[in-house]
Amino acid sequence: MTNQKRIMSVRITEQFSRDNNSVRLSDYEKIDDDAAQLLSQHRMLWLNGLTELSDIAAEALSWNRGGLFLNGLLELSDTAAKSLGRHQGYAVHLDGLTELSKPTAAALSQLRGTLSLSGLTDLSDAAAKALGCYRGYALYLNGLTELSDPAAEALSQQWGTLSLDGLTELSDPAAEAFGRHRFDLLSLNGLRSLSEKAAKSLSQNQGELWLDGLITLSDAAAEALARQQRALSLDGLSELSNKAAEAFSRYQGQLYLNGLTQLPDTTAQTLARHQATLFLDGLTQLSNKAAEALSQCQGDLSLNGLTELSDPAAKAFGRRQGRGLYLGSLARMSDAALLTLIRRKDDLHLNHTEALNWYRRAADQGHASGQYSLANMYYNGQGVTQDHVAAVNWYRRAADQGDADGQYNLANMYYNGHGVTQDHVAAVNWYRRAADQGHTGGRNNLGNMYYKGEGVTQNYAEAMIWYRRAAGQGNPNAQYNLAFMYAQGQGVIQDDTEAVNWYRRAADQGDPDAQNSLAFMYSHGQGVIQDDTEAVDWYRRAADQGDSDAQNSLACMYRDGLGVQQQHAAACAWFLVAADNRNKMAQQNLIKLKPSLTDEQLVAAEKLAEQLRTQIASEIS
Repeated sequence: MTNQKRIMSVRITEQFSRDNNSVRLSDYEKIDDDAAQLLSQHRMLWLNGLTELSDIAAEALSWNRGGLFLNGLLELSDTAAKSLGRHQGYAVHLDGLTELSKPTAAALSQLRGTLSLSGLTDLSDAAAKALGCYRGYALYLNGLTELSDPAAEALSQQWGTLSLDGLTELSDPAAEAFGRHRFDLLSLNGLRSLSEKAAKSLSQNQGELWLDGLITLSDAAAEALARQQRALSLDGLSELSNKAAEAFSRYQGQLYLNGLTQLPDTTAQTLARHQATLFLDGLTQLSNKAAEALSQCQGDLSLNGLTELSDPAAKAFGRRQGRGLYLGSLARMSDAALLTLIRRKDDLHLNHTEALNWYRRAADQGHASGQYSLANMYYNGQGVTQDHVAAVNWYRRAADQGDADGQYNLANMYYNGHGVTQDHVAAVNWYRRAADQGHTGGRNNLGNMYYKGEGVTQNYAEAMIWYRRAAGQGNPNAQYNLAFMYAQGQGVIQDDTEAVNWYRRAADQGDPDAQNSLAFMYSHGQGVIQDDTEAVDWYRRAADQGDSDAQNSLACMYRDGLGVQQQHAAACAWFLVAADNRNKMAQQNLIKLKPSLTDEQLVAAEKLAEQLRTQIASEIS
């Protein structure tokens, strides 16, 4: 008696039709075409039991808009691959495939979401060349243990994440190829060694670089890798030489050294000069001297492996201001250490369950910082059921003791009507108390209340006073608001030069509204010499952060050839992206532009728009 394949029919799938979120059906080896059509409406589809897929079923499943997992498939027809290549969701996983033809690779390279082909153990140069056209978010080829130099050159053409964690060796030419092109992330976690030449090549890539398989690293290779700019992960290293530590102390990006289980005091003193986020989550203990040294780090510091903290170490970390401290495994510390650390408030990141107990203990003892932090736990639902009423209670207790952060957040609760009846007069009262203590957010928001006339008589001059005070403290929102008032002549004599000055300060801090406004000033020569090239630069920065007005304006610059070479396909792409964000001007501009484009330009625009969407989503996240 032969075993029959279990077939997923419409009758079986109908029971899932009410749940549009996810479906897990891994016991079926084949799917009816009609059943595939019905399942395509679901956001997440785990169909890892399927060993075959008809062309019609593939076409139906391509309409899925979420994640599609088909890891049981051992082969895929070129027609089915073309259908899946049109999938508009965020991921397609085909980890059961062990071979990939060039036509199949070319079809799948059209995907704009994640593509996982980690079952491949061999990749021809022709298939690699086809995959080099992939412009999606991430390409996973973790089953490959070898990669030819031509294949590496081809794959280096793709833009997103490239994961080749199965490779244990990397030739110098392959490393050179990867170094010439920018990936968002290049993962080579299977490498056990890295030559100095390969390290120099890889350091040229400006994306994230993961090399967690390295268990040793020469000083020369460390010196080379330290030139890489964005993020470097070396979690496989269990020790670090003094020279390597010295090299990494000059590194400008995020540095992951989570494999270190011990940190000599001298190494800690050296790494303390590192300017960005430093991850040392493998440390389970830390000397007081090392803690004192690490407290000088300029970026965030992650020590999630520590389970206890001495009073001197807590005192040292308590002096760190304005930078995150992550102690997710901390389970033991004294009351003195607790009271020292909780003064860090929003910069302190603890395990939610432990943090709730510690904050409650401090709050019950009447410590304002503990009350404020406990209120945040209730407000965000961290370690406890979200409860805005309880959050208001604890914010009020902190505020009554003069805690400026508590006063500011209590004002926000009154303003938004969270956990309390909405009351703009009360919001003004608490914003003023925080502002009088120099709280930059309180000052900006008090300015907002005067500007809008909420809870207080509208008064542009008074709004200007508070915006100016907060702006002088570096608050980008206040800097933008101050610039806007200068541009409009509200509460002050209209002055485009001053407007540009304050827009620039906020824009330099990454505020997209300010970047868009500064671009407008350059485009129209207001307060600054007219400069379309500079306008394009600032429009692009804001557009990359998802600002739809900037996206529309950047598209206009491409359409009209202002500050950039005229490119109607690029203009159409940016109009498409802005239109996705419901920008009405972009929608109208798109209607006007499309009829003048050729079919080739429209196809190019659609492809570029997909790349931009992926890039912007990555930037925002």
